[in-house]
Amino acid sequence: MACDECHLYAVNGVRATIPNIAVCGDCHDEPLTESIHEARLMEYVNSDTPLPWQKVYWVPDHVYFSHRRHTGIAGIECQACHGPIEEQEEPLTRPLVRLTMEHCMACHEQTGTSNDCILCHR
Repeated sequence: MACDECHLYAVNGVRATIPNIAVCGDCHDEPLTESIHEARLMEYVNSDTPLPWQKVYWVPDHVYFSHRRHTGIAGIECQACHGPIEEQEEPLTRPLVRLTMEHCMACHEQTGTSNDCILCHR
């Protein structure tokens, strides 16, 4: 499954977005697995109750990050920043990869992208 099937703007938007109940209900209107996590998700979908997502990936307010620039334009795979997210069988409670300035700068260096401060710091 592609990340942007649930995170609708992961390729074309600044923010990937966290799926709302309508997005989840598009696929999870009937059980796909016997997972306890999917069963809980189904309860939210069937009762049309907003999901209590907990955001685990973020950058500080003074940092500008665009998913579109990274995934859509540069073609960077989601796993470069989010780790092997596709292997997870339950909701994350912490990031798989610690997103630090050093992490970002190392990637910029490896890909030949500028590390000029003004590109990311606003």
